[in-house]
Order: sequence, then structure tokens, then C-alpha cells
Amino acid sequence: MLQITDTGIVIDSLTDVHQRLTEGFKRIYGDDINLDADSPDGQMIGLFSQEIDNINQAIAMVAQMLDPYKAMGHG
Repeated sequence: MLQITDTGIVIDSLTDVHQRLTEGFKRIYGDDINLDADSPDGQMIGLFSQEIDNINQAIAMVAQMLDPYKAMGHG
């Protein structure tokens, strides 16, 4: 889960996001749900995981741009 701490912003890895979504699907549909990468639900989890990771990366980049010690560019 994305967190802002005293040391900066911390985001989950793509693997962590995928694992969290997998666990959520299993809580909803039961442990016997087919979440293989080639199954429809597995593909949906993969798609959702990637999009959440993209959003997290964008948020982290914006947060770093606002930090004068981590910002990049001309100045």
C-alpha cells in the first residue's frame, strides 16, 4: 500500500500488488478459484496489478518532484 513517511514515499512492488489482489480474489471467490495467468481472472488480476503499479509510480514521481532534495531538472 502506498505510504508517505518521514523519509519519503513508499510504494508496493508490482509483485506485492499482484499478491494482494490475488488474496482478495481468493477471499471473495474461495481458494479454489483458477487464477493462473492464462485464465480470465488471472489476466484481470495481472491487468489491474499493472495499472495500480503505473499509478503508484506516477504518484511517487510527483512526490519526488516536490521534494527539493530529490527533484530533477534545471535549477
